[in-house]
Amino acid sequence: MRIYMDINVFAAMRDSDRRADLDYLIEQKKHHVFLFSDAHLDDLNRDATALKFADLEFMQRLVDGNYLVNVANEKRCNIFRAAPIEAFRSRQFQDLSGIGDLLSGAGMDGMFGQLFTTLRKLVLPLNLATNIAAMDEESREFWLRLIPNPKDVYTLGEWLDLCSAFLRDLVKDKTYYKGVRGTFSDALLKVNFKDTGSDFQFSDGQGSHHSLLSIVRKGVDDANKDKTPGLDDYVFSAFLMLNLFGLDGEKNKKAIFSNTQTDADHAFFGGHCDYVVSNDTGFVVKANMVYNMFETSATAMTLDQLLIRLRYQDQTDERTSSSLLKSMIHDLQGALVTSEPGIRFPWRTYSNFHVTTIYMDYFNELQQISENGASVVTLAKTDHSWSSFTMYAEHAVLVNRLVGLFGLDEMALGLFTDTDIEELQLGEWKGRSWDVGQSRITIYVTRSTGRVHLGISS
Repeated sequence: MRIYMDINVFAAMRDSDRRADLDYLIEQKKHHVFLFSDAHLDDLNRDATALKFADLEFMQRLVDGNYLVNVANEKRCNIFRAAPIEAFRSRQFQDLSGIGDLLSGAGMDGMFGQLFTTLRKLVLPLNLATNIAAMDEESREFWLRLIPNPKDVYTLGEWLDLCSAFLRDLVKDKTYYKGVRGTFSDALLKVNFKDTGSDFQFSDGQGSHHSLLSIVRKGVDDANKDKTPGLDDYVFSAFLMLNLFGLDGEKNKKAIFSNTQTDADHAFFGGHCDYVVSNDTGFVVKANMVYNMFETSATAMTLDQLLIRLRYQDQTDERTSSSLLKSMIHDLQGALVTSEPGIRFPWRTYSNFHVTTIYMDYFNELQQISENGASVVTLAKTDHSWSSFTMYAEHAVLVNRLVGLFGLDEMALGLFTDTDIEELQLGEWKGRSWDVGQSRITIYVTRSTGRVHLGISS
């Protein structure tokens, strides 16, 4: 399993009362992979002291070098190998509070400075004051809170200054975001909400019905007409709407815009994992709402809930070679099975066993391939999270567990090393094989999909 922990969980684990729990989780690295992300680095960057480097070193005890990065030009999350301190020192942090200086063109000189100065004088007939004046009283009051002195005509410079001030106030002035959120709450007192499990449906009592998910999608799409939005755009918008609407149950006096941004970032990265852990119950509630809305198998929970789950799995999972094989045999004999001929190889029959078992804390597919009277049983994983990447750390956990279960492999390669990573990068991974009784067990990667499989043949 991939386990992603919020920064507050790492802080809690440093408490001496949690020492036993920390030792237990470190031991669980034999079975699971722990990850960190840019969101953790952004959290720690707010600490102006050198104490953050001790926090980064502490994080490494669990996460090693499993670093999740939002690759902006690819519009997706990817996995990198870097220790937390190394990642922190190489990251270029963005300060949203300085966005006003960016939009003002401050510090630009030469041709670009002259061009920006000229563009700022461009006249924009927005008719903002007229449009606000024509609104009903409730809507007019809302917009006047956001834009106290609207005009019909702005220069581009004035409009950029207005936008930058709005963003700066959201980031720096806690009362500003509380005011915006309070305005939303007042406007929504007459709205009826219904939680459908994967969305929120609401009506205004006058025949108008809306879906929160559709509003989020439309808002993000409209704001990105000239570019393709990323999944992170939708996640942040969903978190913001849930918080503005008050659907997360957070008290207005505790609402802070930067916290919503941070929560959305952690939820985005966590959605590429299996378990997302936070001691902020409000975050857990919002994250699970968003995961249902955007269809990922990731589950958010508290640290205590994670520990209960992992200790239960310790009692039921395949911790010995015989228990792994018995679990597979049980499912081969009792699970619902559907069969189909191969497309590329029509002489083969593929029997898919519909199982709920998670073998070795990783595999969730059980299949039997039959050909000319011989057959092979394979385990694989279908990832139902947002992830589209494979992790060498997961290969390492699987190989090392199999060596622990079945001993040294036939080629005496043993535990997973950097040589395995080099071979995987070149598409030439040897994997591992064992002869156990009358069976041959092999872990390998298919070149066409890059997925890791465990095969058992007679």
